[in-house]
Amino acid sequence: MNSLARGCRRKIPLMEPSFWRDCRLVRIDPEVVHGEPVFEGTRIPVEIAIENYYAFREIDGLSDEQAVTEALNCFPAIPSAEALRSVIVFEAVHATQPA
Repeated sequence: MNSLARGCRRKIPLMEPSFWRDCRLVRIDPEVVHGEPVFEGTRIPVEIAIENYYAFREIDGLSDEQAVTEALNCFPAIPSAEALRSVIVFEAVHATQPA
């Protein structure tokens, strides 16, 4: 059973939705998940996928590759491992920059 299933959840501070407009892998539409940033072509919120990745890394102690694989297992509609990695990197780089 993974950490999220056990109720362990790390809430990470994510960027404001407007920051995601520069990421071509993310869609923001008021008609889709109440305007939350989601992976393009899905209804999967970026925040949830990133939280899952960090939970697998930090709570379960998985390697980067294992954490990506497990997060993709939770959300098979995410287009690819590269898409998930790109969004994680985009968030990490842009979250450290002033608004």
